Amino acid sequence: MLTIRTTDWAAPVRAKALYVLARVLFADDAPALRTWALHPGDAAALRAVLPVVVRLGERSRGSGSLDVVRRALSRADDATLTDVRQSADWRGRRFAYEVSLDGGRMSEAEMMRAVFDGSDIVVRTRCAKALVGRAITADRPDILERLLDGTAAQIRVAALTALVQLGRTDHGLRFLADNASMVRLTAQWAVSRAGGDPAAHYRRHLATPSGQNPRGYLAGLGDCGTSADAHLVIPHLHDARPRVRAEAVRTLRRLNAETDVIALLEDAAPAVVRNVVKTIRSSAAGVPADRLWALLTPDHPRHVRHAARRLLSGQDPWTRIKADLILSTDPDEALATTARADLAAWCSRDLPRAYPSWPAEARHELADLVTRSEHAVSPNDTRLLRWLLNASG
Repeated sequence: MLTIRTTDWAAPVRAKALYVLARVLFADDAPALRTWALHPGDAAALRAVLPVVVRLGERSRGSGSLDVVRRALSRADDATLTDVRQSADWRGRRFAYEVSLDGGRMSEAEMMRAVFDGSDIVVRTRCAKALVGRAITADRPDILERLLDGTAAQIRVAALTALVQLGRTDHGLRFLADNASMVRLTAQWAVSRAGGDPAAHYRRHLATPSGQNPRGYLAGLGDCGTSADAHLVIPHLHDARPRVRAEAVRTLRRLNAETDVIALLEDAAPAVVRNVVKTIRSSAAGVPADRLWALLTPDHPRHVRHAARRLLSGQDPWTRIKADLILSTDPDEALATTARADLAAWCSRDLPRAYPSWPAEARHELADLVTRSEHAVSPNDTRLLRWLLNASG
């Protein structure tokens, strides 16, 4: 309640609350805030008010209490500051780390522990950036080399970038196949700065398989290769590992390679099928409608049927409505819900602009599907579809 009153609309109340808050956090026998010293063992008080104060600090009158707590933290002893940094509240914890780092109150060992053992990615990244700054100032590549083992991509990027700034480009090759795009691109920059050709490295590795997981090399080739490299990627479309197959499809798409991946629409891995759908939708080549109608049947896995519906919905309005009506009564409730939602979206957004000229056979088929799915589709959508069918006759 005291911290809340520090943001009161009435200035006298606000001033009194700030004064009392300072007396709680600092020695009460000092004449002025700037000279007060924190009570020994007041970590509990700081931890209690910190979660509230950092949230009040976002208000127009919240800067006063935030300044008091910032001063208290900056004047706290090392044990108190370390204790407050363990706060269970993530906002309070981040604020305590911010004050500690700004004031130079954390040792190299403490920052390293936060980077490698901490659970908060924001705190870990801030500590890593502080270590990077120290390494650059003191010309200590050993610190950066330790950070290269960080699990967070942001930390590896910061360390690798700083090493290049210190003239150490030799670490680029190690991260050329990193699964994180930002790390991989930074590694490519490092190799290029050293006079190397990242694309040539990817080509050599994919041309002579070593038994290692080729996923990172495929992604890297997609970063800097050309459509002429498609022959190095195609064999991996049949890899036993789903992630490798998915990355191979994605790489072919990024290379703008004209490769037929339609057969992979029936792949057992949803990730592969999702990438195939993206590839087909981004290319001029389509999939024969008969093939897609066959994949929509209940004897196929859900992810295959969902992919077929997405591709059918990208064709003409009649095809999209037909696919949605067929699936709207499907026993698979997930597919049925998606189909009904897509049909409702089309009726509300696209139907007013639709002027289809459908042949009589198509109109009869749709009219029959509307009748059969009437119990599942909303009455409003049913009414609109029947009106459209009659208007287009």
